[in-house]
Amino acid sequence: QESDLAKRYEHLDSLLTKHIDIEYIAKFVIGKYWRNMTSEQQQKYIDIFKRYGLAYYKTLPLDFASSLTYEVIKAETDGKFTNVSAIVHFNINDQPQNLALVFRLHESTGIIKAVDVKVAESSMLLTYRSKFYEMIAQNDEESEWFLEDLEDITRSWENSLNENALN
Repeated sequence: QESDLAKRYEHLDSLLTKHIDIEYIAKFVIGKYWRNMTSEQQQKYIDIFKRYGLAYYKTLPLDFASSLTYEVIKAETDGKFTNVSAIVHFNINDQPQNLALVFRLHESTGIIKAVDVKVAESSMLLTYRSKFYEMIAQNDEESEWFLEDLEDITRSWENSLNENALN
């Protein structure tokens, strides 16, 4: 209900960092390349990845419409994870739409956190992993070069968001 878009994003950032296991996702996405990084590079990567995720969602055409509702369809355990299926109901040009989502959750430090979301059987984790593996390959599997490219992309989105906020 907040009219100030910056405050909306600030609140959403807080919710996302509290309820999404960013470190788990970051490590999964980088996969086998995590072991090739020094501890300093790993920490730098986690920090950039968090900023990357928070900047990326702000580039999407989000609508904070009050007409958005959802219903949980089912929850199933899968080892240490729980998969929660939901349907999101929303309108586009006054036409009702439904979107099926599956959230993959686990417990981290005593809090239930999301580690993946599937939209139409497309996993966010696997999409990110594919993208990051491609970036790493383009950087000759050199961690420092990859981190520089990831930082550049992230900073570009952050700068673009800051410029748009000023306009």
